[in-house]
Order: sequence, then C-alpha cells, then structure tokens
Amino acid sequence: MIVTKFPSEQFGVSLDFSADLGTGNTIARIAAVKAVNNLTGANSTAEVISSSPAPAISGTAVTLVLTGGLAGEAHTIVVQVVSSIGEEYEGDIALRIASDLAAPTGYCDVPEVCSKLPSFQRNQTGSISDDQIRTWINHGQSIIDGALLQRGVLLPVTGQEQLDFLGALNADYAMRELGVALQGVVTLQPGEYSTVSSATRRFEQLIQAIRDKKYDAFFGVSSWIRNSMAGADTDRSTPRERGENRSFGKNMKF
Repeated sequence: MIVTKFPSEQFGVSLDFSADLGTGNTIARIAAVKAVNNLTGANSTAEVISSSPAPAISGTAVTLVLTGGLAGEAHTIVVQVVSSIGEEYEGDIALRIASDLAAPTGYCDVPEVCSKLPSFQRNQTGSISDDQIRTWINHGQSIIDGALLQRGVLLPVTGQEQLDFLGALNADYAMRELGVALQGVVTLQPGEYSTVSSATRRFEQLIQAIRDKKYDAFFGVSSWIRNSMAGADTDRSTPRERGENRSFGKNMKF
C-alpha cells in the first residue's frame, strides 16, 4: 500500500488483512506498529504515526492516523497482528512525504473535496489515490483560469473573497470527477448522488456565468469604457478621445 501526504496533512488510513485472515478469523490484537525512515534507517514511528488516536483494530483491518514528516522523506510503516487463532501476519505501508514542488496548485485541497462524500475513505487499498484527486483539482483550476483569462482577470487572484469563491468552484469540479469514478468502486448514498449532480450543475453554470461577463465586477475586470468598471453601459467619451475620424458624435451640436 502506497500513501502520499504533505507535511501539514493528518489523516487516517486502513491496512486490511482480510486476504490473510481468511473466512471466520479476526484480528485478536496488534503486535506492533513501527515506522522507519528509508534514508537514515532511524525509527520514525513518533514522527509520522499519531499516538492519539492510537492505532486500532477495525474488523479485519488496522487503522492508524498519519501525521507530520518532512518534505521529500520516505518511510516504511510495518504493522504486525495476531489473529483469533494465533496466526501472525504483517503488512506494510510505503509512505511518501511530498515536497513543496509537488504541492497542489488548485484553489482547494483534497480534504475539502472528500468531505463532500462521506462514503469515500481516503487512502484505502485499491481505491482512488490523493494524487488522482489532485490531478482533478489541477484540471479544474485550468478550466477556471481559462475562463478568468478570457475575461481579462489578472492572475493569480489574491482577494480572499474571490479565492473563497474559486475554492468552492474548484471543489465542485473535483467532486464531480471523484463521484463519477466512485460509482464503479463503492456504493454512494442516495444523498451523495444528489450532491454530485448539484456540483456538476453548479460548476457548469458558474463557469458559463464567468464567460458571460456576469462576474466581471466581482473580479475587478476593467471596462473598455474610460474610468468605469465592467457592466457600465453608457459611453461618455468623445469621438476625438476615441481616435475616431470624425469631428462630431451622437447628441453633439455642430
């Protein structure tokens, strides 16, 4: 099992032993949970595995919370369990701490996207990876930035109100992609199908609204009319100011 996280992230993962235990057997106890820094060989358990909450048994799996780590590090986490009939099994997690250069550039983050779909548990074996979700986030940002550039918005956007708006819009796109992918992996709850559909409609409608100039004033897009903001509908400049080859205009005396 491979897990990628950033130093500031903290989240739970589950290491499943069902294939080892077989039918009818369970995990009786956790024998050991240990992490080792791949480069130095040093014990890094306290660095990357949370002690509160501590690793725990959940059915045929062991759950643990990953935390901390330094950018660029790689760790191997080994989990040893004893079954209900006394058999011993071992599983491992390859943990990569992503560097700042690999950080997502989207307007939202992975936890924000996943929080919309409670049925989805991050970093499960055989499930959708955080890296894939970040790809969707970045793709969504590209679509958003394209619409903003079309309207003449200067990037990067820096206003907090505008960033909050773009974050929600970016999360809608990534959640739509995640929801579609999950339909072939897990059973979404009825309300979650509605959530994915709503996100799809919202994203498409708001992107079109941006392209249709409805958010120009919100993003501070300057109008072509002198000394005005986008949305002004009266041109008070003179033909001479506009460089037109005539000496008079509408409503002017001559």
